[in-house]
Amino acid sequence: MTAEALVTTEGPEGTRLAGHDDRPVFVTADGLVAKRYASPEGAAAASATLTALWRSTFGETRTPPGVPRPEPLESGSRTLLMERLDGPTLSTRGVLPPADQEAGAAVLLAELHASGVQVGRTRSARGVVRSLRRKAADLADDALGPSFAAVADRAARHLPADGTLVPTHGDFSPRNLMVTATGLRLIDFDRFQMASPARDVAYWGAWHWSTALLRDTEPSWVAGDEFVATYAARRPGAARDVHEGLGFHRAAALLRIVHGWSALAVRRDAAARILLEADRQLG
Repeated sequence: MTAEALVTTEGPEGTRLAGHDDRPVFVTADGLVAKRYASPEGAAAASATLTALWRSTFGETRTPPGVPRPEPLESGSRTLLMERLDGPTLSTRGVLPPADQEAGAAVLLAELHASGVQVGRTRSARGVVRSLRRKAADLADDALGPSFAAVADRAARHLPADGTLVPTHGDFSPRNLMVTATGLRLIDFDRFQMASPARDVAYWGAWHWSTALLRDTEPSWVAGDEFVATYAARRPGAARDVHEGLGFHRAAALLRIVHGWSALAVRRDAAARILLEADRQLG
């Protein structure tokens, strides 16, 4: 049976676990995880990324491997098969992660950035701004659209130097970390690009800040700052790039959250406050 057939339906041939509608995730009858892409090209790009990570110091030679083991991609397939990891995610949307796991997450990220993996996709600070402006266009008819666009414009005037580009996850949050018996492992590499290390470091703190706000808890950057400190201690050579780009990338992360989190379509008060905080991060 081919990978395509394994994930076509829910039931004996494959049970859907999660994922976006254009990239659903299933568990197959063989006990593998299958992620189905809209095109063979999308699956090939994802397979190349995961394979490169598996062959790096972040993969099979690490204890535990930082990523699930990939299976060979069938020619022309739209489905990426990989090892199924046993355990829950570190957190879910709306739930803060356990405090005793934060340092381990920062160390895992530092090792990803130090893995030496190279991919063809890059995301410069200017590229971040282009992405924010596309999101602003999406929100043009929204009541918050003018405020969103104004912060995106301010970000364009506060571009940090990109510094040394590293392999970044692009969505480094507790929802994409699996808690296994041997340690944390990282999943979902669809946003994987070469970028400033501040891109991932900042997103972790922004996710924390926004999650606390949605829980009606006074948001704080304390956890985000501790994450920065642990990361920088592990990769002192990257500390300057992280600190110089932190405000910009925190602002960009907060704008991404306003654009992407469905809960904020209802919690307009929270969305407005996140926009204010994004503006404040730009100084």
